[in-house]
Amino acid sequence: MVINFYTITSFINFLTSAVLAVLVILKNRKGQKNIAFFIFTGLISLWSLSYFFWQNVTDSPDQAIFWCRTLGIFLILIPPAYLHFTLAITETFEEKKNLLIIVYLFFYLFILTDVTPVFINKVEPIMNVKYWPIATPVFSVYVICFMICILYSSYLLIKKYKTSTGLIKMQIKYVSIGMIGAFIFGSTNFLPWYKIPIYPIGNALVPIYFAFIAYTITVYKLMNVKILIRNLLFYFLVAIFMYIIFYIVAITYKIIFGDVFAPGTYFLGLFLAPIFAIILYTSSNFLSTFINKYIFNSIYTYQQAIKKASYRLSHYTSISEITNIISDTIKETLQPEGVAILLLDNTDFKNTDFKIAKNYNLDPSDIYSIDFKLFSEYFNNKQKILTRENIEQLIQDSINQQSIQEKELLCKIENQLHQNNIYACAPLKGISNLLGMIIMSKKQYESPYLQEDFELLETLSQYAQIATENAFLYKKIEKENLYLEEAIRSKQI
Repeated sequence: MVINFYTITSFINFLTSAVLAVLVILKNRKGQKNIAFFIFTGLISLWSLSYFFWQNVTDSPDQAIFWCRTLGIFLILIPPAYLHFTLAITETFEEKKNLLIIVYLFFYLFILTDVTPVFINKVEPIMNVKYWPIATPVFSVYVICFMICILYSSYLLIKKYKTSTGLIKMQIKYVSIGMIGAFIFGSTNFLPWYKIPIYPIGNALVPIYFAFIAYTITVYKLMNVKILIRNLLFYFLVAIFMYIIFYIVAITYKIIFGDVFAPGTYFLGLFLAPIFAIILYTSSNFLSTFINKYIFNSIYTYQQAIKKASYRLSHYTSISEITNIISDTIKETLQPEGVAILLLDNTDFKNTDFKIAKNYNLDPSDIYSIDFKLFSEYFNNKQKILTRENIEQLIQDSINQQSIQEKELLCKIENQLHQNNIYACAPLKGISNLLGMIIMSKKQYESPYLQEDFELLETLSQYAQIATENAFLYKKIEKENLYLEEAIRSKQI
């Protein structure tokens, strides 16, 4: 096997892209972003693997041409796949679906030429590479089309960035930097095709693209695979630990018994097995805490906040105390500019009027401008919190499912969120009806809300709604007791 700059960088590119593609598609096999990203990154992975095999050819021009034509298939499909992912992330896939089909079919024509000498005719020594393909006229046409497709896709990303806000803006920002950088770096491979003696050093910088994408996925919840990455890291570290233990035991057996498979090793293994089971159990708890606390710190912080809030909520039946706990937890962890808790105006669960039970830094006029009937209609059937980010996807899903009424309701709610400066809304539900809502404004310091922010809000709202319903029932029982006491007193008189 040849070990040089080209083989090392191509193999690294193969591994990073393959792992990222698999992670994303495992998280959601039906999500349009996940599918498009899997196709795009999968093609980069296969191109890099073919590149690796091509650079390992040392004594066969025919074999070199074979691998060049193989990588050519994946190279040809990368521009339309990039456009596919761009349309998915900018949420214009349905709008430009026909254009995407045409682009895929157009580039497919180049694949038909790739298996003939029209696309790749011969290979020649260039610099320190023995077999490098030489550009043909058809290949030059492909390069022009490649550039046009990349520039148009990048234009769509930049256009979306300028019109976006919050989390979506941050997603587009880092994806754009990674994508554009990767194509600039990767395009250095075209220079030797035209006998320009410049090394494709950009290959070594392509992983920067994967770093930006991985950062966007984990921090800005692009395709929501943060928890999956966290779990894989945990099992990876556990596997390393067991691998180390295996070799320690094997070396120890070798020293004591002279052979790993000596009869005495089997008897000793019966005593060591439960010890190692205890060690593994203890170490797995330690690893889980370590990963959450030092690698995914926000997860650990939020877990502690939820534990503390759930404990405190379970000890109070006062509406005032419960709303204080909810408000304080949200302010300390999510750090919104404002948060308010709205509850039913009475405890008989029949009136649908809401009142402000707790308000921190929100304009009361914005709160009272909310059409609570819209939110009640939605939350009486749904449990999931509504955010400015996810409501767009919910509207898109309702279009796909041909649910006209749900689409109209979501569109009205979306207008309410924007008109009244609300960024997120979580329901407080009873057994059969809506008890209230938690509403939040934008985050402080112009920071976007992240995936774990909304996960904490959703979990907190579930604990809060149990405590709120108990408080309502307790208050109702108090009223009934007072009524009974008065009735008894009046009879005695």
